[in-house]
Amino acid sequence: MGSFTNTPLAVACIGGRKEVVDILLKHKANPNVTDKQNCTPLGIASEKGHTEIAELLLKHGADLNVTNNKKRTPLGIACKKGHTQIVKLLLKHGANVNVTDSNGNIPLGIACIKGHTQIVELLLKQDIATISDATAKNRMTSAKERPERANINHTNGKKHTALHSACIEGHTEIVELLLKHDRVNVNVTDKDSHTALHSACIKGHTEIVELLLKQKNTNVKKRDEDGLNALDIAVEKGKK
Repeated sequence: MGSFTNTPLAVACIGGRKEVVDILLKHKANPNVTDKQNCTPLGIASEKGHTEIAELLLKHGADLNVTNNKKRTPLGIACKKGHTQIVKLLLKHGANVNVTDSNGNIPLGIACIKGHTQIVELLLKQDIATISDATAKNRMTSAKERPERANINHTNGKKHTALHSACIEGHTEIVELLLKHDRVNVNVTDKDSHTALHSACIKGHTEIVELLLKQKNTNVKKRDEDGLNALDIAVEKGKK
């Protein structure tokens, strides 16, 4: 795979020139050439929000899972930027939902940090049954290394799960979505031994604290590295 500053195809993708992209692809332009940031045309279209261009690229063999210099796939890029339609398109074509970027985040974690509720919902619903592209479905069925579902309890470089991130950022609707899944573990601890409940208490997100307390498995007695449980933290916050 070659690497250039910008190919004509990349330039057309940046500018959203669908007709030009179509012509170039019909004349055998390589959809997987990367630029200096190691971004493919599909990655560029995913960042810019050009859904129709992304669809054209996929029809001409664009690789779904090439990572840029931040180790982010087109799916991860679209999740960061909040481009819901592109996320939906990439998922239908079998994009790997568990590729980690340079911060250790999978696409679900990225969407939770940024507060893109619709995208979080799409990622949580994704499994092999929802993939419409037959080639992708066959590939994923036969390849064990291709995860079928987003790892809801994956931890990033700070040992934060998607739930931690949503609690820290105060994204109540996303917390609700995550808690509806029986796979979610509310008691995973981060590098400071904080659970999601600790994190919500530290940030003072009352609604989220209430949601977590309604979960029968939430460990309210869990202590962090300073020996504090969620109640201790809430009391300390109340004194300030």
